[in-house]
Amino acid sequence: MKDKTKTIEIDGHRYQIRRFMPDIGSFILMQVIGAGIKSGQSQASEPDKEVSETPDAETIVRTLIFGAFFGNSLNCDAFGFVQKQCMRICSRMEGTETSELPMPIVNDSGQWAIMDVRDDLALVIKLSVECMVFNFSDFFAEGGLGAMAGTPAQKL
Repeated sequence: MKDKTKTIEIDGHRYQIRRFMPDIGSFILMQVIGAGIKSGQSQASEPDKEVSETPDAETIVRTLIFGAFFGNSLNCDAFGFVQKQCMRICSRMEGTETSELPMPIVNDSGQWAIMDVRDDLALVIKLSVECMVFNFSDFFAEGGLGAMAGTPAQKL
């Protein structure tokens, strides 16, 4: 069974990341794959770079994300949608080590609930990347697009 949450630490704060709802997650995944491919940011597109081993799932996801985010392949609306959905599944852990509680970064109505996160561009990007890595690495570890196509049915 896949973990439903992951706790990470960034700049001295602990954050909890949850899973996307399947409809949101699959939409974002297809946007990121398309934008990442469109940007040409893959090891295969770098003929002079020697690839010594097959990249792991997390590396594949990070490569696609950076291609999509920094390859100028997502328009402003798509980028905003992805980032808002990522912030909706993030919480900052507040309290003491023995009694931490996840405090949502964005409230149910989509408004920022933790203003110092809203004002920290680097943190929002880091959290967005970590959300997608957590949510999409399993997809690529399980075969990615090839697994979606499935295998031919076995004859009885």
